[in-house]
Amino acid sequence: MTGPTLPELWRLAAQHHDALKGFVIARARDWHDRAIRRTALQGIAVLTAMIRRLLHLLALGVPLAPLRPRMALPALPRALSPRRLYRFRLTETKRERPRRAPNPDAPADPPELSRALLLERLAAVADAWRRREAIARRLARRVQSARAPLSTPPVPAPLWPRLPAGFRNMLEHLAARLTSPDTS
Repeated sequence: MTGPTLPELWRLAAQHHDALKGFVIARARDWHDRAIRRTALQGIAVLTAMIRRLLHLLALGVPLAPLRPRMALPALPRALSPRRLYRFRLTETKRERPRRAPNPDAPADPPELSRALLLERLAAVADAWRRREAIARRLARRVQSARAPLSTPPVPAPLWPRLPAGFRNMLEHLAARLTSPDTS
């Protein structure tokens, strides 16, 4: 498949991260403006979708040993250790969330809180970028057996038409690379 190589795509993702983080930091005083928050949220949606697809592409290239035959044993309950908790979701499955009525007396969150939460999400994306080889090795068996679903479109459906054409093309290119047999 023609197009940028995997290292070039990782470099583009890092540049997108740096530009988005710079945007969020530079617009701290204007964070109450809905257009600025919307731009930042669109940027983080594109960035996380891009990183997930790049991690899946990287996992497709990991050589795997054949599985050894297993005896049927009952599953043991496992507690989630701090090492097993991900700060960055690797798949895009729909999560069932309980439906509750919103609190009519709840005060609006201050803009500083939403900005801090966005910076925390950016830190989680940066952490996933730094640990991409380890994450890809851990994800490889699930990706290569098609048990690690990614959604289509890669960002929420209402956001997809409003994305700039360059971001849509990049995400479509990554989706095409994931479905093609040659992922070099």
